[in-house]
Amino acid sequence: MRSWRTSLSIVVLLATGLAAAQVLPREVRTRILEAVVEIAPYDDAAGRFAGTGGSGTIISPDGFVLTNFHVIGDDVAGTHFTWHAIFVTDPSNPDRQTEHRYWARFVAGDARHDLALVKIELLADESALPPGIVFTSMPIGDSNALIPGDPITVVGYPGIGGFTVTVTTGIVSGWLGEDLESGGKGWIKTDARIAGGNSGGGAFDEEGRLVAVPTSRVQTNEGAFEEQNLLRPVALALPLIAAHVSNVERAGGIASLRPQGAAAPGATSPTPSTPGGAGGSDGLVRGSLAPGDETLPSGEFLKLHDWNFTAGVAVELTLRSSVFDPYLVVIDPAGDIVLEVDDSPGEGLDVRETLVPDRSGSYTLVVTSAYPGETGAYELSVRTGSASAAPAPSAPLAPPPQADPFGSAARVDASTQARANDPSFGTVGVVPIGARIAGRLASSADVAYHTYVVEVPTGTSEISFVMDADADLDLVVKHGSDILGYGDDGDWDARDVEFAHHATLRIPAPRPGTWYVDVVFYPIGPQQTASYTFEVR
Repeated sequence: MRSWRTSLSIVVLLATGLAAAQVLPREVRTRILEAVVEIAPYDDAAGRFAGTGGSGTIISPDGFVLTNFHVIGDDVAGTHFTWHAIFVTDPSNPDRQTEHRYWARFVAGDARHDLALVKIELLADESALPPGIVFTSMPIGDSNALIPGDPITVVGYPGIGGFTVTVTTGIVSGWLGEDLESGGKGWIKTDARIAGGNSGGGAFDEEGRLVAVPTSRVQTNEGAFEEQNLLRPVALALPLIAAHVSNVERAGGIASLRPQGAAAPGATSPTPSTPGGAGGSDGLVRGSLAPGDETLPSGEFLKLHDWNFTAGVAVELTLRSSVFDPYLVVIDPAGDIVLEVDDSPGEGLDVRETLVPDRSGSYTLVVTSAYPGETGAYELSVRTGSASAAPAPSAPLAPPPQADPFGSAARVDASTQARANDPSFGTVGVVPIGARIAGRLASSADVAYHTYVVEVPTGTSEISFVMDADADLDLVVKHGSDILGYGDDGDWDARDVEFAHHATLRIPAPRPGTWYVDVVFYPIGPQQTASYTFEVR
């Protein structure tokens, strides 16, 4: 897929009128210096290092590293190298150049947002990692909560900084949309210095939490020389992280998952639960997320269910919804998060995980959504002492009543429809079979797109993806994962790129599971827009 790189905060003034610099505590800076690494891709075909590279941040104790796609490959072509040398800094000797200590393997990438994950798997001599090794990692913050004026610390390995780590500071200067011109939360502007090699490193908030990835610098010589440093918000990486990394530390721990005033497990005030949803036996809870529910700071509605688990007894948890992307968090009796999952392997957008509690007591199951404002019905199934299939629901999930402008039987969630009307969104959401959605795309530096997710059940004889538009748009589909390339050598399963305002892709005997559908717009001039409808039959 093509891509391009091109509460209020209070500013405390000194008596001289200059802003006081906010310095992270030494122990936090030491942890950052350990967690931010230098990355050098290895070209297996050529038998040498690729001659490119950048930085990355370790985000989990088992060695997952978040970086830019263009650091480990070519984000325009959607290609990547497999192995990457990991160089680290000794925090006690930051004046020394980095040491090649590990090899990391490519795990997954989001070329459209220029983000990728690699995982440390070998020592530098290609021997196995020591058993039980734990890597210093950084917690993930809430980039959506940032506002202009918030302090930012950028850490990485820019080429102009030699072979030692470089730390710069600045503020959040503002936000930009995906096209680098309009509004939106596609990019964070900052005055912190960024240079080649910083790409993929870390940008940290005032608490030392990773909130962005240094990605790009835009320069212009029109009139006076100007430049703008740009960061990718870590919120754009959350779907990638959730799909592959199970033990990321999220900002605020339990506090980040509970609304203001909600009680922690074991607190004096009761934790809200669905009637009949608590107990020590198997069960099936039907509920819904709706306006008026308690809400996370980032805008997602949530419901809390208490369940008694026994130490050492396996519990299978299944959370499913046909109208929103479900997200499950499990909090143990001590208030610690022991499970946090968006999409489980082989389950599409749903969650199905087995948990073996390490203590007995009341656990809180937090049902929420992957995106702010999503609403609709869900089912939460709990089976203890077995990892077999979850019980089949007695009736299909029903979406909440809402107006359907097309009169179709299936409906699209209202929040999904709202995102479809926002050209700054890449991944819009779920479209049920039989539903239709209206969207709008606007001109950008290269290409604009909307991605939809469609769940196809086993035994479907044929499925059709239908798009109508007032401009020439392309329709591209793929089973199983995001589409990385639209070209002739792309990773798509089917596409319609003819010059036309209509496209239909019919897939006979489609593979069951998750299908990804991209509606793609290549504008031919500035300020150009395109409206479309997309339908799944």
